[in-house]
Amino acid sequence: MNVLVDTNVISELRRGRSAASHVVAWFAALPPQNLFTSVIVLGEIRRGIELVRRLRRLVARFVGANLRQRQLHV
Repeated sequence: MNVLVDTNVISELRRGRSAASHVVAWFAALPPQNLFTSVIVLGEIRRGIELVRRLRRLVARFVGANLRQRQLHV
């Protein structure tokens, strides 16, 4: 039986040790040759990666600006 894996399953598995055990067990029981995903899922994953990158850049700028500001007032 072929299985179309959705974004929510991939996201859950990515949680590692804190992933829901029933999802991990279900996924582990599936033969790899029967696992598929869609171009929509790949797009959602790519979008999530880009959002994380942007957020990290914003946080880095904020932290850097605060450090510079604090150094000037010391």
